[in-house]
Amino acid sequence: MNKPLHAWLQLASVAEQEKLAKLANTTRATLHQLAGGHHIASAAKAAALEHASARMPEHLPRLRRTDMCPACRVCEYAKRCGG
Repeated sequence: MNKPLHAWLQLASVAEQEKLAKLANTTRATLHQLAGGHHIASAAKAAALEHASARMPEHLPRLRRTDMCPACRVCEYAKRCGG
């Protein structure tokens, strides 16, 4: 399970979930699959979700690529950039 994304989805309305999916060029179903641990986000998808979450309303937490992608979690560049 991807706890940060799962928590984000719990806080977000369906419309906000749809907006995040659209901004990240994915679907709401994929967001739920990622949150449930059925799929692992690629570095590109994790980055897209991080950038998309920054454009969402302030009451929603910002997603971090290092929380969603194992490759980003160990990447020195991602760590230095605060992702």
